[in-house]
This record gives sequence, structure tokens and C-alpha cells, in this order.
Amino acid sequence: MNLKELSYWCKVLKDNKIRYEYEVVSALEISNCPFSLNRLMDQKYVALMRKYSGVLNKDYYLALDDYNINTELQTHLDNLKKNGVEYTCANKLDEYITATKLASVVARQIRLKQTEELEKENRLMTEEGVITFGKGAPNDQTNKWLITYRLQNPFFNFPDF
Repeated sequence: MNLKELSYWCKVLKDNKIRYEYEVVSALEISNCPFSLNRLMDQKYVALMRKYSGVLNKDYYLALDDYNINTELQTHLDNLKKNGVEYTCANKLDEYITATKLASVVARQIRLKQTEELEKENRLMTEEGVITFGKGAPNDQTNKWLITYRLQNPFFNFPDF
């Protein structure tokens, strides 16, 4: 889905008063993370759940896509279960549970929006025209942007993103 489609579905959620919260992890935070990215995700999930610890009860059901969660998150989930909160943690839940699919749509919309903002703010002007980086995994467009950035800024560090 493109940003327009993702934004449409996020608007549908808001219009239907389906509330959601999220944690953004900056590129700088990822770059400076002293441990695995899975552990960083665990910490973000725990932080998000702690915001709602006062209201999470047996009426709630948590569904998490299993990315090889670590002990900290597993312990937190087990403690919630002791208090009556049920949860499922399994691979590819977004294929089976609508709420998890919607969370995936929201996450993609946020990520794509941020990427587009970064792209707008980091265009490089050359004799050939404007050069922007690509979206997603490294690609030819991103490689061209990196080379051009280094040629134009030989003594600067690359931007944090």
C-alpha cells in the first residue's frame, strides 16, 4: 500500500473511534542501541504496555507478532497474565487477527510518512537534477544518494537517519 491508502485506513480507524498508541524508535536510537534490536523492541512494547497497566485487565486481549521476543517482554506478559490479561504471541498474527493487521497498517503509515519527510528534507541538488534516497532496503537510488552526499560533503558525517 502507498501512503495515501495507508492514511485512508488510519483515518477510518480514527473516524470509528478505534484508539491506538505507538512508540517511535528513531534511527539515532537504533544506531546507538548497545544491544539487539529485538531487545529494543521488547523495551518499547513494555513501555507502551506500562502506560496502560492501570486499565489492562481480563477484558483485554493482547496480540503480538513474535519476532523472537526476549525475557524482559516475556516476563512482563506473564505478569499481565497473572492479573487476568490474556495474550497471544505467534508468527504472522497479522494474517489471522484483524487488530494485528490494523496495527501493521498504522505502523507502515507512520514509517512511510517519516521516510517521505526525511526524503523531502534531504534532497541533494546536482547538475543532473535532484537526487533523493530510496525507500526500504538499500537500493540503487539510495547508493547514488550516499555517493553524492559524500562527494558534496566529504568531511561531514552522514545524517542520523
